[in-house]
Amino acid sequence: MARFDTGIYSARQVSDQIRIVKRDAVHPSGPASLSEILLQDLRVERAHAQILMIRQDAKWRMPAIQLPVLYTVLEGDIRLEMAYQPSINLIAGDNVLIFYGDAHLLGKGPLTVAGMAPSVHNPMPELVERRRVGQGSDQAVVLQSVLELTYVRKNAHVSRAAPDLLVLHAPTDANREAPFKSFSYSAKQLAHDLEGPGSLALVSAFANMQLCHALKQWSSRLWGESVHDVRCPNMRRVATVVREIRAHPDRPWCVTDLARHVGLSRSAFAAAFHEIVGEAPIAFLTRTRMERAATLLRTDSLSMYEVAQRVGYPIESSFARAFKRHWGVPPRSFSDKAEGEAAATGR
Repeated sequence: MARFDTGIYSARQVSDQIRIVKRDAVHPSGPASLSEILLQDLRVERAHAQILMIRQDAKWRMPAIQLPVLYTVLEGDIRLEMAYQPSINLIAGDNVLIFYGDAHLLGKGPLTVAGMAPSVHNPMPELVERRRVGQGSDQAVVLQSVLELTYVRKNAHVSRAAPDLLVLHAPTDANREAPFKSFSYSAKQLAHDLEGPGSLALVSAFANMQLCHALKQWSSRLWGESVHDVRCPNMRRVATVVREIRAHPDRPWCVTDLARHVGLSRSAFAAAFHEIVGEAPIAFLTRTRMERAATLLRTDSLSMYEVAQRVGYPIESSFARAFKRHWGVPPRSFSDKAEGEAAATGR
């Protein structure tokens, strides 16, 4: 509830303002925008943080905790491993958001050290706790922030409409092709600022900025510039399906399975998907597969059979026909053209 200073406003003005706030809280006007969700629901109320000094011989094994976890690499380089995800190499300036707090490993060494979340104190302490992981010299210094958000739905971990994992690379020339980037900051300066009183307040503000920046980029990648009612139940269901298709285009998806995945009938799901995305589920699936195939043909040295397998076509000839229908050229011609352009630019 908003607070009003009665020294500034008259009693009647205060009464009017409180009535407006109550009315809007019960009867929100119009759809919920992404900005509203980020400001009201997915806002970091508090970040419980610790600095991990991970040695070369060790891995930090973090159990599932069902709270968002943000890692910020301050020094060195590190590897993150998580079930159903490829291993990720990180350097200073990179950030990783594990939105649902799934179990993971952090480090490169053979020794696995059982990890634990940062201590939760009330009131919040002044200083960020530091923890050594393993023996020997440092491999990396990493800030771990476990995030308390303003509001998370009870079934959020079931529907999983948000991304499981987002990697935010430092915005450098070397990372210009990275799909998601951190906002620009100095890892060295941040490490220095984590010393002394007020450090955890700084971590909370930093984590909120990274969370907002990450989810804004993810939403843009998912929906482009389209504006949707984020709180609409079907919006969350469709977002879950879009995320699954983009993450796993190799799976043998069909409309019935996709609808069952989010608890809708086939017809209700197809109608909701078309209304929100602007095309039928199978059309979106095919487009996603063809765009992924084009990327693989441009950037990876894979056979046509391997590309077909990675985008959900067990038979290479079926993939070739679908690719030609979508792009107007066979995949082999597309691959040859991509190689010629790469040679011409000296890559």
